[in-house]
Amino acid sequence: MAVHRYPATKDQDPEKPHPGFGSRSAEVRALFDIIGSRRFLVSESGFHTAPWRHWWFWRRQLTPYDQWNYLREDMEFWRIKGADAWVCYQERDEPGSKGQKFGLTEPDGTWKTPGGYSWGVAW
Repeated sequence: MAVHRYPATKDQDPEKPHPGFGSRSAEVRALFDIIGSRRFLVSESGFHTAPWRHWWFWRRQLTPYDQWNYLREDMEFWRIKGADAWVCYQERDEPGSKGQKFGLTEPDGTWKTPGGYSWGVAW
């Protein structure tokens, strides 16, 4: 069974549940109500670094470090919940795209943060 889960809000807070749920754990309980004891993986998850309209004319965006921390937090959340695997949506940002900035690297392949990243989580 494959699951996709993207942030529920514009600010991409990984702790905020989707509408109708009191918590992320409540979302997972609803998932288990559907799939039962079947094994599952998170086949897509991601957080983007593209700017979004925060309020009127102010724009906000995640820094690459925010993105990285959210990804690690999400991966650990799903590991604890029993996922067999977790997949990041994009390795590389799409060239020329204003909205598809889910990658860990720029379109030319350079890391968004100096020195790249360290997962620090073993599955």
